[in-house]
Amino acid sequence: MSGLLLATDTNQAKQLSKLYGQKKVRRIYKGIYTDNLKDSIDDLVLRHWMDIVPHIVSKGILSFRTAIELKPIHFKGKAVIFLTSSYPKTITLPGLTIKVTKGNNTDYTEQLLPNLARSTIARTLLENLTPVRGLYGNIKTIGIEGVETYLAKELLFRNEAVLNEYRDCAKRIATDIGYLE
Repeated sequence: MSGLLLATDTNQAKQLSKLYGQKKVRRIYKGIYTDNLKDSIDDLVLRHWMDIVPHIVSKGILSFRTAIELKPIHFKGKAVIFLTSSYPKTITLPGLTIKVTKGNNTDYTEQLLPNLARSTIARTLLENLTPVRGLYGNIKTIGIEGVETYLAKELLFRNEAVLNEYRDCAKRIATDIGYLE
C-alpha cells in the first residue's frame, strides 16, 4: 500500500498500534502511521501534509501565506504551514511544523478537500497584509509586494471585475475578522 494510515476511532488506533509493535508500520504522530517502510518520514509527511493536517487540527483552516501558496514554506531547514483555529499551538512533525494561530476558523472559508478548508481569497489577502512579528514573521505572510503580485496575476488571467469583488468583499469582512476596528 505504501501510504498514510489514519486512526479514526479507538479500534483502528489499537490495530495500528499492534502493527507498529510488529514493525509492519511506522508511527508518524499520534494516530498517524505509514506502511511505507522505505521512504523517509520527513518525505512522507511533506507528501501527505494535506491529509495529515485535518487529522491533527480538525477544525483548522489554512491561512496566511499557506492559504495562497497551498504548500509548506521552507524555513531554517524545516517546512512550515500556517493554520487558524480556536486555539494557538505549534505542532512539530518530522520535517514539518504546523503553526496554529488562534482566530476565527468558521467565517469566510472555502473547502479545498473534504476535510480541509482555507481562508477565502479576500480574507487571505487581508491576512497577508497583516504585520507579523516573532520567529515566523518573515515567512507567515507574502506582504504588500506579494499581495500586489498576486492581484496583478489575477488581473492578467481573469479581469478587473474579479479584483473589484475581492476589494468589496475585503471591505465587508475586515471588521468581522478583526482587521479593522
